[in-house]
Amino acid sequence: MQEYFVDLHIHIGRTKSGRAVKITGAKSLTFSNIIRHARDYKGLNMIGVIDSHSPEVLDEMEDLLKAGELAEHPEGGLNYGGMSIILGSELEINDESTQGPIHVLCYLPTLQTMRAFSRWLENQMKNIHLSSQRVYISGRVLQRKVKELGGSSFPLMYLHPSKAYTERVLRVPSQKFLMQT
Repeated sequence: MQEYFVDLHIHIGRTKSGRAVKITGAKSLTFSNIIRHARDYKGLNMIGVIDSHSPEVLDEMEDLLKAGELAEHPEGGLNYGGMSIILGSELEINDESTQGPIHVLCYLPTLQTMRAFSRWLENQMKNIHLSSQRVYISGRVLQRKVKELGGSSFPLMYLHPSKAYTERVLRVPSQKFLMQT
């Protein structure tokens, strides 16, 4: 069996201009530094960059595409010298079905669909440039939008009890989030 080394939950610390994306992230965690390190030092075959909705991160991806350092994969994602990059966004929701805030990972297939998702998110959150922001919509609305754009969404399973998906959603069988389409 072929082995693949994958990390689908990587945060961006800063954009190449120095703007914060994940406030607690290191300044050196730019998109370019992350992909280089993941491929050349960690030996990863695939990564998921979950702050891809941030406009400056999208701009950097597009610049790298134009420079020939990245290529769009015909089946989705980006290719960086043999390493696949999946475009994702971590968002927080807190609606009637969650009993408190939970985080959701949303993965989109292409740069174009992530750009469309980013434009849509601008009207659903306070700061489109930051990671893990609360969106002021229901989980169902978020799920429908991601599906409409050809993507997939997954609730995060936190180890921290105050953020646990299982504690917030599955405790009451009638409360299901992202389990039905």
